[in-house]
Amino acid sequence: MIKKILKILVIIFLPFCIQIFASGRNKMRVVKEVVVDHQDENMYVTDEAIRRTIFKDPQAQHPMGLLRLNEIEKLLDNNVMIEKSEVFCTIDGTLNAKIKQREPIARVYDGAGVYYMDTQGKKMPLSSSYSARVPVLRGNTEQYWQASYALMQFIQNDQWMAENITEVLVKPNGEYDFLMRVP
Repeated sequence: MIKKILKILVIIFLPFCIQIFASGRNKMRVVKEVVVDHQDENMYVTDEAIRRTIFKDPQAQHPMGLLRLNEIEKLLDNNVMIEKSEVFCTIDGTLNAKIKQREPIARVYDGAGVYYMDTQGKKMPLSSSYSARVPVLRGNTEQYWQASYALMQFIQNDQWMAENITEVLVKPNGEYDFLMRVP
C-alpha cells in the first residue's frame, strides 16, 4: 500500500518538480541577440536605435526572465517613427522585434517648420537616417489640413501622379497649385 502511494506521489510530483526546475533555468538564460525585422524597406529608425530603446546598454547581459515584453512594445510604440511593434522571445534566446514604421505621404513646409504628413494624416518628424521621396506640401496647410491630407492620399494612390507631382502649393483661399516633374 505504501509503495503504491509513493508511486502515485512520484508520478504526480516528479513532472511538477522538473517543470519548476526547467522554468527557473529558462528564466536565467541571457538574451543571445536582438533581431529587428522592419516590415517595410524604409529605415526611419535604425536597428541600433531600436536596440538602445529596448536595452539601455545593448552589450550587457539581460536574463530572459526579467524581460517585460509588453513594456518593451510600449517603449517602441512611443517612438514617433514607429506605427506598431511586436516583440517576442524564441526558445534559443533570441529577442525578436517586428517594426512597422509610419509612412510619410508629403513633406510639409509651413510657418511651424518642416515635417512629414503620414498615411494617418498626422504630423511626423523628419528622420535623421532616411529621407522619403514624397511630394512637398507648402503654404497654408494648417487651415486646410484635412483637404490637403485627402489630396496627398489621392496623389499617393495614383501611380502617375505619385511619379510626376513634386510639389503642391496651398493658396490662402484653399486652392492648390501643382509643380510637375519635367521630362
